[in-house]
Amino acid sequence: MSFVVKAFCLFRTDDKVLLYQRKNEHNGIEFLRPLGGKVEFGERSSDTVKREILEETGEQVMELRLLGVIENIYQNGHTLKHEIDFVYDGKFKNRALYRQSEVFVKEGNARYTARWVEIEKARSGSPPVLPPELVGLFGA
Repeated sequence: MSFVVKAFCLFRTDDKVLLYQRKNEHNGIEFLRPLGGKVEFGERSSDTVKREILEETGEQVMELRLLGVIENIYQNGHTLKHEIDFVYDGKFKNRALYRQSEVFVKEGNARYTARWVEIEKARSGSPPVLPPELVGLFGA
């Protein structure tokens, strides 16, 4: 059993949201997720978003606004996981990122490409957005 607190930021422009694709290491299923990560002990979730975005993209985030909190309980391989996800709306300080089709993301030694995905396409579920409750916050 595992319990973790995470914080994510939904960067949105027009009818698009910034998401990156990952693959579940246990079952190989691909999914979409917004930028963010684990809240460290003693750290506020809003500070996590700022830190994670800076670490992952080298960019600063501003105008954070809490959209909601999701309790995400799921099975990953043989392990039951329990996440509390703080989900924020935010803006990149570097406005040029909204004109790019891709934003490069590094997470440890892994490299990803986040893309501006049409909200309606993200809601279609192929690949799914995880946790699924996130799609309800895309238009919030």
